[in-house]
Parts: sequence; structure tokens; C-alpha cells
Amino acid sequence: MDSKTILQKMTLKEKIALCSGQDFWHTKAMKQYGIEALMMCDGPHGLRKQEGKADMLGVHNSREATCFPTAVTTACTWNPELMEIMGQTIAEEALAYGVDIVLGPGVNIKRNPLCGRNFEYFSEDPYLAGKLAAGWIREMEGAGIALSLKHFACNSQEWKRFSSDSIVDERTLREIYLYAFELAVKEGHPSTVMCAYNKINGVHCSDDKRLLTDILRREWGFDGLVITDWGAMNDRIQAFQAGCDLNMPGGSAYMERETEQAVKSGILSEKSVDASALRVLNLMQKCVANRLVYDRKTTGVGYDQMITEREAPAEKMASSKYDAEVHHDIARQVAEEGIVLLKNEDQILPLQQIDDDSNVSMINMEEIADADMPIENMVKTIDSDACIKNETNTSNVAKNTVALIGNMAQNLRYQGAGSSHINPTKLQQLVDVLPHTVFAEGCDAYGNTTEKLLEKAKVAARQCEKVVLCVGLPERYESEGFDRGSLKLPEGHLRLINAVTEENANTIVILMSGGVVECPWAGKVKGILYAGLSGQAGAQAIANILYGKVNPSGKLAESWPINYEDCATAAFYGKEKDAIYREGIYVGYRYYDKIQLPVRWCFGYGLSYTTFAYSNLKIQEPESSEQIRQLQKNNQIEKIKRLQKDIGKQTKDLKEEYVVSCDITNTGALPGKEIVQLYVSAKTPEIHRPVRELKGFSKVYLMPGETKQVQFLLTDRDFCVYADGWKSPRGRYTIELGTSSRDIRLSETIHAGTVDFDKNDDCADNIKQSEFNKMMISEKIPDQTTEHLPKQLSDEVIQAVMQRKPHHKGTYTMEDSVEEMQKDVRFMRVFYKAADWFIRRSLGGTIIDENEAQYQMMLASSMGSPMRTMMICGGIRGGLIPGVLDLANGHVLRGIGKMCGIVKSNFSETKEVEKTQRNDYQ
Repeated sequence: MDSKTILQKMTLKEKIALCSGQDFWHTKAMKQYGIEALMMCDGPHGLRKQEGKADMLGVHNSREATCFPTAVTTACTWNPELMEIMGQTIAEEALAYGVDIVLGPGVNIKRNPLCGRNFEYFSEDPYLAGKLAAGWIREMEGAGIALSLKHFACNSQEWKRFSSDSIVDERTLREIYLYAFELAVKEGHPSTVMCAYNKINGVHCSDDKRLLTDILRREWGFDGLVITDWGAMNDRIQAFQAGCDLNMPGGSAYMERETEQAVKSGILSEKSVDASALRVLNLMQKCVANRLVYDRKTTGVGYDQMITEREAPAEKMASSKYDAEVHHDIARQVAEEGIVLLKNEDQILPLQQIDDDSNVSMINMEEIADADMPIENMVKTIDSDACIKNETNTSNVAKNTVALIGNMAQNLRYQGAGSSHINPTKLQQLVDVLPHTVFAEGCDAYGNTTEKLLEKAKVAARQCEKVVLCVGLPERYESEGFDRGSLKLPEGHLRLINAVTEENANTIVILMSGGVVECPWAGKVKGILYAGLSGQAGAQAIANILYGKVNPSGKLAESWPINYEDCATAAFYGKEKDAIYREGIYVGYRYYDKIQLPVRWCFGYGLSYTTFAYSNLKIQEPESSEQIRQLQKNNQIEKIKRLQKDIGKQTKDLKEEYVVSCDITNTGALPGKEIVQLYVSAKTPEIHRPVRELKGFSKVYLMPGETKQVQFLLTDRDFCVYADGWKSPRGRYTIELGTSSRDIRLSETIHAGTVDFDKNDDCADNIKQSEFNKMMISEKIPDQTTEHLPKQLSDEVIQAVMQRKPHHKGTYTMEDSVEEMQKDVRFMRVFYKAADWFIRRSLGGTIIDENEAQYQMMLASSMGSPMRTMMICGGIRGGLIPGVLDLANGHVLRGIGKMCGIVKSNFSETKEVEKTQRNDYQ
């Protein structure tokens, strides 16, 4: 039967039930209609298919899968085609494991570098994030796996992520925080979109009709399924009206009874339920068809036999259907293109390859050796034919010798912590792939060091010609569930850097972290490689770049400030319950460039072992622009005005296209890849805008001496601002081509746009340059406030949000968390301690390190989530959670009655308090 036929046969109760999951990872099966359950699992840089019974805390039990570099590293490839290959590879594994839907990718904007989940997001720039995500989605969907684009939208912090309200003006929302989703939807065509936990301007994402229907479906043309993040459903009735289709996870029957009553009483139209149920059925039909196609390709059997196979041990089934070694090699290639060379003073890289195991009489290994590590295992080879003098002290060193220092050389930081954690098929370490080196640990796995460890590292550095020093952020410093406390490296790593560089100036630092770190030591070292989180094959990728087998081609996908205090949001990020987007559109390089603030490394920056020259910029303009230029030459002002007026009348139908091209030449001695970046710099004085915005990029491979032409297409949309719709202000625009946002090699100014703006226009103040100029400064920000930025949110809005009072005993709702309530309710403190004990036990014992990322993430996810989320994710039915809430509010008898099933719970009564908040700024 087709979807519509099935829908007609279903009862109202069945249709409502279909729109909730069956358990933690499956949609609901209804055998009477031939409906099979669909299997979901976490992504996005590999599969996390859980073993056994899945639950909210089981993030550490999963089957083996290829662990690709995370988005912080894949974004630095600037290569959508490579993302397609990665997507296809993950799809092969998903099909082999019987997975129908992979949850990812995440395209949330890196608003602040402290966000604990930044490793899972692509960029501070929506264009780059959207283009990379679209490539990844396109190929996975094409290979037969449904994707879930997440987290829609404005989910750019872990602090209070389950309940925070993102207060953002319309222009900022459209130009920055929705644009990546728009590109991914229009160009990638994902089967599903996942709505976020948070509210936007007072409305939960799951309840937001404007977001899910008006924008996502009607404006962007999305025809797939909207699912909730796990436990993000707020009001099931409003969610149906908004176009939120599938509530995950299942098991709690959350608000299903209330929804049925709402339909029968006329509060909710059954058409809304039908629309969601039909979309669920359509996705099921699509995924079943994908299963059939895959099964026939791989086994030549039909669906019935495939179902039997899916019940067989998954490891046996999967291993026969994809080549794990090939996938590992693809993960290496992705890592190689994503690693960024940040510094290469005196061409210290690439290193000279050593291929033998000759003895090294000049190195005293007894001084370096650990008692538990035999010397023969520490030194594999060093060329001792000659000795040279170290420039920084008087010791003799063996020529071409390399000291490998840092615990991360033997405990690679290769992925992030949280729901995206992968159980890799294999894992390489730098000590394994760099055998011809002298190893010293330098610090422990947590970033701590001792005088003994430092002394061994200093001896190794002193006796070798060069040092490869591995530092970064241990897992406990960044994870889903909590934000970072600072941008600083661990104190032990900073001490290690100082100790090693005092002994040997020829130091190359390998940085392993899921995001930006402060690098005050950058001037002390000669080489810096940013490996990010490079996946299971990251060690080999790093080694290949160190020794020149691969020419680095990665570029930063986010700006690196000198100090955290330089960030636009440093003064208020993560310090308030709600996220007030005071900085507006000025995120990342848009901010730093606007106020001319120096950064450590700018957006788009990255070095190569070769050099490139840019030349021959050409811009082929639309006929209308060429006519205007010719009239300007002849000073025919009136004709120009008439022509512009005529063009303006055609705004709705006009699609101006500019073809931009230039030549790129490899002027060095090595083959290499260059990322050509196209920026548009608006010269429209009436409107405040960033200095430049990324509107195109292309990665091109060139042999030494080779020249290739690179082309870009710009449309009218690339010149637009959002002011009650997308409008391209008429005026001058400089088209810039460069190797980073602050290294522009070619530029030319054109006239473009179709709409006139002037100071008298009745448009929002938040786009007027005059308003911006009143507060704009070019010096460093005083007291790190945003008073120098345009007011894109009114004082009244900000004041209303800031004056919100937290709930207290007697007023708590399903929106409040155990963490919040335990502060003044003794019963909830007991509840909190019990949950803490359970989490500790699930991790192996009650005595654990509380700084461990897994523990912090689990505690934040369970105790920091609203009571409704706890109910949904725990699969808890009936009045247990509403009863607990009543107890917290002091209604003891009613609470006990609900918990025992004597008193019926009514979810609608818990919604009244939160509804009043929506009117604070509307």
C-alpha cells in the first residue's frame, strides 16, 4: 500500500502514536499496516550504533565504525567534493549495519569559541558551513541513507541548551544563523531536519510554525520530515500545528492522550496530524525502498530475506559488506586535507625522512627512558653519521634526529566527546607512525606534568636536532553538554612548551583540539600544525605532512583571536540563562575585520609547502550593469536613472549573474592545492555591513609551474541584506579574490543591486549605516562591551529578557530542571544525588574523576534538562514526572496521587507560566 492508502485506514490514535518513536533509536512499527520500524543512529563523522538496550546515557557502547575527522577538521578542507566521498563512505557502513537514518550534520554557527560542541560544527561563516554540509548530505542521501540536518536553529551554546531562549533580531537570524541551513536544504536535500532544544524569541523550536513551516517548508521548499532532538518536544499539540512531525525518542507516549482530546474538541485540526503522519509514512516507504535496492546490490536477495539478515550479528553482517581498510584510508585522506599549517619559519617543514635503524651514540637514552619502557622501544633509528651544534645550547646533537614529545603522541586526541563518540575500527598513534624518533611523554593524559616528566622532555629536546611537540585539549576540556572555561591550553602543556623551547628553538607544535586555543607561545616555535580532531587515521595524516609526503592544503574555517577577551561575545556568552545575540551579524571575521582588531590567525588562513600567484581577474557582468557603465563614461546621468528605475521594477523577476574568473599559478617547486576564496565587499554607505563576506571558494590542484583558471558565479542574492525580505542594495561592490579574509590578491569594483536605500527610507534601524556610525569605533573595545556595534536588538527587548525572574518553589513547570530546583527544594537535592550516583555507577563505579568529559556530559544532559525532556528520554509514562514536579512545588498529596496513578496529570496546566514569557518582547 502507498502512504495515503495506509493513512486512510489508520485511526486517529494510531496516527498520533505513529508520530512518536518506538524506543530510543527506532520509529514505530505497525505490522497491521505493513509498517516497519526505521533505525536511527548518531553521526555525523561516523556511525554510533549502540549495543544492546539504548538509553540516554549509553553513549560509550557502540559498534565499530570508521571514525572520520570531526567537522572542525573537515571544514578546514574547504572541499565539498571530499565531503561527498566521506558521506558516501559513511552511507556504506550505515547500510551494512541496517541503519536507515543518520543524525547529522550539524551546521550551527560558531558564535563563540568556548562552545563545547564547536568540534561538531563547521564554521563561523554560514556560506562555508552550508556548502560543506550540502556536499556531505547529497552523497549520503544519494547512496540510500536519510540524513537529519541539525540543530535547527540558533543552538550555539551548551550552557542551558535544553531551555535557553535565543533572543535574536530578524536580520541576524536570516543572514547568519539560518543561511547555512537554507543552503544545506536547497542544495543537499536532506530527508529530515532536527529541531533544536532551545527557544527562539520565546518560542520553542518544536512549536515554531514560522520556523518549521513558513520558512523551512514554504520559503525553502523542504518536503521532508521534521524530528525533534532527543527530548526537545515541548507541546505536542502546538508541535503538530507548527509542522514538527516526529517526537523522539519514543516510549513515553508524551501528550498523546492530550493531543487526541484536542482533535476531538476542535482545538487541533486532524489535518495537521494527517500531514505529519503522512510525512512519517513517506519517509518509511523511502527507507524501505533504499533497503531493497541495497540488499539486491549486495546479496541478490529480496526484502524478506534481508529482514532475517538484519537480525543476524551486526558485526558479521557489516564486515562482509564494506572494506574497513579502504574506509580507513579515506579517513586519512580527509584528515590530510583538513590539517592546517599555521607556521613554517625557516622552512623547518617538511622534515627529512630517515629510513634506517642505526645506533645513536650521541644520545644518552638512559636520561630519557621511562622505567617501564625499554630503551629499544623508544629509539627506532637516528642517523648518527654526523653531529651538529644546537643553536640554543652547547650540547652536541645528532643530525636529522627528531624528538617526539607529548602524551598526545601516544594518546592521540582524534574525536570529540558526547553523542558523536565513535568506536573506531582501528586507531593509529604518532609513536607508531613516526618510529625514527626519540619519545618523551612530557605530561600525562590529563594535561598535567611534573618536574621529572619535564626534565626527560628537556633532555630529549636538547639532544635532538628538531622537536615535534604534541599539545592540545584533553577530552575533559571540551565536550557536548558543557562549554569550555577558557581558551587556554592546560597548564601542564604550557609548562612543557616553555621547557622544550628553552632547550631547542627548532620546535614544531602539533595542536590537537576541537576548537580555538590561545597561543601566546607561537613566537617561540618555528612550526605549528593544527590537526584539530583528525579521526582514527589522523596520526598517519600528520606524519605524511610532517615528512612532505602530502603538501598541507587546509585553511582555517574560523578566526583565532589573540585572547578570548577579543571576542565580540566575551563579556556575556554563557553568563546568562538566555542567549541574547547583542553582537548581531558581527560574528567571527565579520566582527574582527569591522573593528580592525588584530587576530592570531584570520579566517581562511593556511600555509603550503609551495607558493601560488593570482592573476587575470575578469568579471563578466549582466547586460544591465554593462549598460550603466557605458552611460557613466558618457556622463549620461538621466539615462542611468531611467535604466536603474526600469531594473528596479523587475526586481522580482531579475536574476543578475556575474561570472568571476582568475588564473592561479603554482610558482613553487612542489605540487599543491590552493583554496581560492571570493569575498564581496559592499560599498553601500546607507547600510551597515561587514567589511567583506565569503561568497565563493574553490580548491584547485596544481603541479609546479601549472596555471589553471578558476570560475565563480555570483547572483543577485550574493549582494543582499535581509530587510523585510531579501533585498540587494543598489551601489558599488568590490569583488575580492584572496587566500584568506585578510590576504586579498585581486579585486575589482562593480555596480550591482536592484533596490535603493537612503537615510529617509522606512526600513529597520538595524540595517542603517547612520545608526552604526553613532557607535562605531576602530580602537580595541573598552571593557569588552558591544556598545560600539549597531543596536540590532532594542533596549526594551534586552531589558525585558534580563528582568525575567527564575521560577521558585510553587511555580516550577515541566520546563525546569532538577539542577535548578534542587537549589531550594530538599526533595530535589535527594533526587539529584540519586541521579549522580546512577551516572557514576553506569561509568563503572561511584568513585570517579568528576572532571571526566563523559561524567560532566551525562550529568548536564540529565540533571540540566527540563522535566519533560527527562520524561521523554526516559520513556516514562503516566504521572511519575508530573507527580515529582508537584512534590517540588509543595503539593505533596497531589504529587503522590499522580505518581500512584490516582490523580490524572494534565500537561496543559504546566504550560501557563511559560506562555507568559513569550510576550516579554513581542
